[in-house]
Amino acid sequence: MKKVDTGRFQQKKPEKISFQAASLPDKPPALKPQNKKPAKKTKKRTETRMNVQNKERSDERTNERSVYLIEIPQERRKIRSSFDIFEDQKTALSKIQLASIDAGNRKKPVLGDLIQEALDEFIKQKVGKEPNLKIIHEGSNETTNERSDVRS
Repeated sequence: MKKVDTGRFQQKKPEKISFQAASLPDKPPALKPQNKKPAKKTKKRTETRMNVQNKERSDERTNERSVYLIEIPQERRKIRSSFDIFEDQKTALSKIQLASIDAGNRKKPVLGDLIQEALDEFIKQKVGKEPNLKIIHEGSNETTNERSDVRS
């Protein structure tokens, strides 16, 4: 076993170490007043310039609205995701499955298929309401002159 030189670690003897801190002052130290005079003309000019720049930027944003393109491929690939749903939604989907069997279908529909249909309808509904959303089907000859900005 390696021999440890204890002299390296203890510089003072324990009897000579003091654990008393300096006393706290009764009042906080006074801050020196700063002798700065506000430049009124410069401030006004700067504020006006900033207001004009901000107005120009907001005008640019309203005139140049981003268009988000939703591309639907011909062959859709399934991915696995975890989403929380409400208990009543799950119960309703189960009842839809049972109703489908009662209606004469031999197989009950898969819950995932029902949810995919519902999401497709929801996406179509949202695209119809939002002016900056557009659906493009892959393989179609649709072209657009609109720019698509995707911000993360």
